[in-house]
Amino acid sequence: MLVELTKELVTKGWKTENGFKPGYLLKLESEMFKKIPGTDLHANPHITSRITIWKKFHDSLQMMLNGNSRIGFNPTTRLLECHDECWARIVKADPNATNMRYKPWP
Repeated sequence: MLVELTKELVTKGWKTENGFKPGYLLKLESEMFKKIPGTDLHANPHITSRITIWKKFHDSLQMMLNGNSRIGFNPTTRLLECHDECWARIVKADPNATNMRYKPWP
């Protein structure tokens, strides 16, 4: 839901060259309230926390996929695949990647 709403904000002009315009989190929060009446999710800390996690995963995935041709993606299991030695090097270079090996990706 959050990804869908964020994409809607982009199409409505909330994204600039340097990121999102001020107030986008409150806009996401109000749109979330419209889609899920009675929700107790708020821009801070819920949405900001999720975005921080996405950024961390994105940076780690980008480093893995761009810097290492020995890693693959299995579309059936939706998991990253590589040899144990390769994964050890990845985790040594990026400790944030530790739990990403067995996490299913969309």
